[in-house]
Amino acid sequence: MDLSLIGLLVEIVESRSLSAAACKPGMTRANISQRVKLLERETDIANSSHSR
Repeated sequence: MDLSLIGLLVEIVESRSLSAAACKPGMTRANISQRVKLLERETDIANSSHSR
């Protein structure tokens, strides 16, 4: 797993939104969304949250 994805998740939480996190240099909202999807796939978060 790419640990920078965890760092990105922390950044989103601290910024309180994807858009605010995208204001950081070198990041776009589209890039952040793609990386969040990758994190979901790698951790199977999306599937486990739907199985409840």
